[in-house]
Amino acid sequence: MLLQLGSNCSAVNLDGDTPLHKACLHGSKDIARILLTAGAHVSPRSQLQSTPLHYAASRGHWELLKFLLQNDVSTADMNEQTSSGNTILHIAAECGQEALVDHLLTDLYFPGDAINDMGDSALHIAAAKGHGKIIYHLLESGVDAKKRNSRGQTARAIAELKGQWECAARLRARERAG
Repeated sequence: MLLQLGSNCSAVNLDGDTPLHKACLHGSKDIARILLTAGAHVSPRSQLQSTPLHYAASRGHWELLKFLLQNDVSTADMNEQTSSGNTILHIAAECGQEALVDHLLTDLYFPGDAINDMGDSALHIAAAKGHGKIIYHLLESGVDAKKRNSRGQTARAIAELKGQWECAARLRARERAG
């Protein structure tokens, strides 16, 4: 109704979020469809340089992510990074979105070894958060358990620092296995 009255479908709030950001945060594929049909930009940036894809990833909204990717979101958009260099895979790993991480790695062949501004891969982030199943998916996709971030830490070292002992043990075993 508001769009029919001439509302701007790409208006931004004080955080730089558009209605599409909000629709993605809340997992509303129907609202996203309406906004895109009304001419909303697919990849606007918030003040923290987050796109609607990043918001959808933070909540594990796989169907919505798929919809956006099918509606003219290019591979470049999928690989966009936030102001701290996080991709949608980093965000999904941090937020514990196991199913989404699995979909990104297996269905979209998303590069599991992408690093953020601190040199952390999604594996480093999952290790810090204690997300063992996500660690499993990342390792199975071929992410190198021995890779060090810009602080010289492996994912295992980060897991140990954060007291994530089960994750540290899994990573130690992978490091030893090669």
